[in-house]
Amino acid sequence: MSTIHIRMYDLFRKNLKLQEAEAKELVEVIQEFTKAEQAEKQKHFEQMVQKDFKQTDDRMTKEFGYLKTYMDTKFATKEDMSGLRSELLRTIYLTSLGQLIAIIASVISLVLILKK
Repeated sequence: MSTIHIRMYDLFRKNLKLQEAEAKELVEVIQEFTKAEQAEKQKHFEQMVQKDFKQTDDRMTKEFGYLKTYMDTKFATKEDMSGLRSELLRTIYLTSLGQLIAIIASVISLVLILKK
């Protein structure tokens, strides 16, 4: 018995004037009741924690799913980069060619205008 149980036992015996057996039995009943209450609270707490873990797990799975989808769609692969490189080179080449043609046409037109 702990000191609290001994104090309760003494209080029951002296103040309530119970027999030793009755006081001891009352202390044991209170102890069992307390243990049952603690076990019930512990079970309820465990259920709450499991529920919270499940909700957190579901949220994390969902968020990581979004992250994986985002990473798959937003980041370029080597093939994408090589395709982009060739497309950029083609565009730069065509733009430069267009500028060269425009410069040549301008020079020809200036020469023709000055000869008149």
